[in-house]
Amino acid sequence: MKMQRITTHRTIGLLSIVILCASCGSESNSAAGPGVELHACEIAPASEVARIFGNPVSDASPSMESVNGKSARSQCSYRFEGAGMGLSVQVRRYGHKVGTSRQADADASRKQKDSLGIGEDVANAIEAGTDIEGLGDLAYDFDDHGNYQQLVVYWKDYYQLAIISFGGTDTGKMATARQELARLVMDSM
Repeated sequence: MKMQRITTHRTIGLLSIVILCASCGSESNSAAGPGVELHACEIAPASEVARIFGNPVSDASPSMESVNGKSARSQCSYRFEGAGMGLSVQVRRYGHKVGTSRQADADASRKQKDSLGIGEDVANAIEAGTDIEGLGDLAYDFDDHGNYQQLVVYWKDYYQLAIISFGGTDTGKMATARQELARLVMDSM
C-alpha cells in the first residue's frame, strides 16, 4: 500500500511536469478560438470513460481548474472500481498558436530542474515513445518504465490533451482506449 501511494504521488508529479513543460512559453494577446470554459470532467464524462476503458468509474473529480480565458486548462482524475486503475485527463487551451514536436516536449521536460531527476526520466520516456498518426495535428504515446502510460495530443493550433493511465494490466488495450478517449474529447470541442 505504501509503495502504491509513492507510485501514485510520483505519477501525479510526473503528469504535472509533462503538462507544465508543454505549457512553457509566453502568452500572447492573440485570440485562441472561443473563450468557452474548459471542464475536463464534463468533456470526458465518467460514463464515457467507463465505457471506453471497460471498467466502472467509482470517482471522477476535477483536480486542476483554470477554465476560462485565452489560456485555460482543466484536469479530471478518474478512479476505477477494483484493480487499482486510475486515469487523468487534462485539456489545455493556449493563448497562442502551439507549434511543437515530441522532441520539443522532451527538451522542455529535460530543462526542468528537480532533485529527483523526474524531468530527465520523462524526457527519456517521451523520446522512446511512439508517434500516433491520424490523431490531431501531433500525437504521441509513451510509457514511464511501467509506472504510467501517457498520450499527448495537440490539435486546432491552440489545444493540448494529455491522458495518463496507470494500473491497467493490458497496455495495448489501454493505449487503444486512450486514443478512443482522445477522439471523444476532440470531437466534443
